[in-house]
Amino acid sequence: MTFFVCIVLAILAAAYFVKPLFHSDPVYDNLPSQSQIALQDEKERYLQMIKDLELDFRTGKIAQDEFESTREQFVSELARIMQMQKA
Repeated sequence: MTFFVCIVLAILAAAYFVKPLFHSDPVYDNLPSQSQIALQDEKERYLQMIKDLELDFRTGKIAQDEFESTREQFVSELARIMQMQKA
């Protein structure tokens, strides 16, 4: 009888420890991929670059034509990044 109880307990213990190997955890399923993290970092970097550029323009460090062309490039790149994030 005790042998039977030991076998049942061993089977239950094995099932308890093996079950997580066959089922995914929903907490980890929603984590962003490395590429999504990289895109988010790049997006934040371009947003900061635009802010810095606007500050430089307001304080007179760069000319208006340089500001407009550079800002257009940054906004264009930012739009490309955001489009990639949606995909």
